[in-house]
Amino acid sequence: MRYPYRVVDINDVIFNFTGTLIGYFVYRAFSRMYIASVNKLNVKLGPVGQFIYDRGK
Repeated sequence: MRYPYRVVDINDVIFNFTGTLIGYFVYRAFSRMYIASVNKLNVKLGPVGQFIYDRGK
């Protein structure tokens, strides 16, 4: 049986939403560990490191 154009399966919506949540929480965990390690080690950051540090707060 053929499906019409642009059919959205509920599984796609659920998996996309779940993947977004997992990615967000991984990002938050990484940024917290990064900020803690930079503060603990008193590291001087370059431009990319400073960008990550600022966005993680």
